[in-house]
Amino acid sequence: YRTLTKVYGLRFVVSITGKGGQFNIVNLFLAIGSGIGFMVIAGIVCDAILMYVHRSRETYRRGKFSICEVDNDGMRAQILEHSHA
Repeated sequence: YRTLTKVYGLRFVVSITGKGGQFNIVNLFLAIGSGIGFMVIAGIVCDAILMYVHRSRETYRRGKFSICEVDNDGMRAQILEHSHA
């Protein structure tokens, strides 16, 4: 028996090479720790931009911080309400 195939068009030859490795728990925790660190740094940078650079920084500061009054014994605290006008 004979198989006859007529093929037209371009022929793509793909070759993939790589190196197999093993799972390493130290590298996993290093990557997770780095990701968490970058998230913390991104939050600090965004907070600094909103507090010191953005044109609505006063509105952001009023929403971020609350003024509290603490009694002498330090057991009770009362949040002082202020207008956001």
